[in-house]
Amino acid sequence: MFNSIFMHKIIFSFILFIFSVQAFAQEFNASVQVTAQQVEGTDKKVYQTLQQAIYEFINNRKWSNYQYKVEERIECTFMITITERVFQ
Repeated sequence: MFNSIFMHKIIFSFILFIFSVQAFAQEFNASVQVTAQQVEGTDKKVYQTLQQAIYEFINNRKWSNYQYKVEERIECTFMITITERVFQ
């Protein structure tokens, strides 16, 4: 099974990045892609679940008190490439 500590580290790093841009808060219209083609022996559904969780977190989170229109949202793409699975 996927190492939950590794997954938590990824999510924690990502959340730190997102909160660092909160000072300039605006809503996002983001696409997210998680690839793990180099990782063998792991159920690919884990990475799809991670991709969906990050997508929902970015796009559904209210980053400020202002109501932004859909066309005012920041268009962006996050591409996360996982190159290895660390066993502990």
